[in-house]
Amino acid sequence: MRISRLRWLVGTISVPCLLLGLVFFTASLMPSLIPRGPAVQGILGGVVTAIGYLIGRIFGLLWRAADMPRLSGRHAAAATAMTALGLVPVFLWVLLYSRVWQNDICEQACKIDPLEG
Repeated sequence: MRISRLRWLVGTISVPCLLLGLVFFTASLMPSLIPRGPAVQGILGGVVTAIGYLIGRIFGLLWRAADMPRLSGRHAAAATAMTALGLVPVFLWVLLYSRVWQNDICEQACKIDPLEG
């Protein structure tokens, strides 16, 4: 009974949309010119992942509304698995190095003295 209530509340989860959200999360971990603390990075990563998932859902809705052909069965599972096999190693690599990148950016920002001019 609880699972059916949870499914009603959350709905079905789209794996391709989740993978697109993972791409967006990976992009949020890439270095930028502004150093971010762990809390800000976590909030930013969550928001960006949700935006990526939402874009995937909207794209899927428009795809179905245009009555375009869809993959199903083994073909859909194979396409999802191949995408995940390509994406997960990249995600893990970025996840491992994101802290190093942020620390390097922070060190560079701390070396610059705005009063020296």
